[in-house]
Amino acid sequence: MTEKIIWKPRGQGASTLIAGQGGDAKEVEGRFIEWLQEREETTTEILVLADLAAELMAAKAAKKKAEEAESKANEEIAWIEMKLVEQMALQEIEKFAAHGQLFFPIVQSFPAVDKEVEGRFIEWLQERNEDGIYKLTVHPQTLKAFYNQHDEWHEELSAFLKVHEKIRIGTRTQK
Repeated sequence: MTEKIIWKPRGQGASTLIAGQGGDAKEVEGRFIEWLQEREETTTEILVLADLAAELMAAKAAKKKAEEAESKANEEIAWIEMKLVEQMALQEIEKFAAHGQLFFPIVQSFPAVDKEVEGRFIEWLQERNEDGIYKLTVHPQTLKAFYNQHDEWHEELSAFLKVHEKIRIGTRTQK
């Protein structure tokens, strides 16, 4: 016996479950089966939710551990680079070779427009015919928050926005 369960997130129809594509429940089910077959993850056994939840928690723990290791490695790299730059300047060395690698300093600049004088900066660019570099943008997180706060405008906003929906499983510690 096969059970068909279509989970509908609050305020959404089943047709939004697969990559934001429309369609009725049978179309959604068909796209879901195709998606599983593409990944060769089809199974005839019924998976126990608790087992899947345990696998999810283990994967999240492994990811967190890897992120912490990456963060620690990045801190160590930054400290070693700072010491190398300091020693190269102290010894007046522009570049050197060691361990089959050439080492040299790179200066990176990260400018940001001062919001208080943004208008004057745009005028300055326009005077030099360089205003093409300046773009009015909205940060993705700001746009996401705006979109989520205004359900009543989703239909109108669809004329301007491409919305990709992703369903994840949230977790939190139970008390």
